[in-house]
Amino acid sequence: IIRNNAVVTLNPGVYVIKTGALVVTNGSTLKGADVGFYFTGNGAFMQFQATSTIDLSAPRAGPMAGILLWESNDVPVGLHIIASTQARNLLGTIYLPKSLLEISSPNPVADQSAYTIVVAAVISVKNSSLVLNTNYGATDVPVPSGVGRTAGNVVLDR
Repeated sequence: IIRNNAVVTLNPGVYVIKTGALVVTNGSTLKGADVGFYFTGNGAFMQFQATSTIDLSAPRAGPMAGILLWESNDVPVGLHIIASTQARNLLGTIYLPKSLLEISSPNPVADQSAYTIVVAAVISVKNSSLVLNTNYGATDVPVPSGVGRTAGNVVLDR
């Protein structure tokens, strides 16, 4: 848990969240370029609470190139929440194929990202807006194979 107005700047790399939570709250800031989060195990989830500031860009190279958040197959159905009033840059792919991604920020989410791709079992946008920019050429963060410009049509179901 990142709390009490802490400012955390991550070094480039992949951060494994195993059977626990990535929570940012109480006026705290989480930022980093060339970072990816890998969620694995029971109880692995993220929650960016309303009073937090989030500014993250996915890795440009390596096994998680272009992937900002990845949920492994061993994570049971879960809930990931972005309620941060300042989650304006989420550059990369958010891959949560079994879980619910809830967006409940009063401000736009990911609107300052060159691109944001979301793959989730369910996306719930509550009194908010999730901006999915597709300006892939404006960044050197690669688009993972099978999504984005190479994937074809976008489908929203329900």
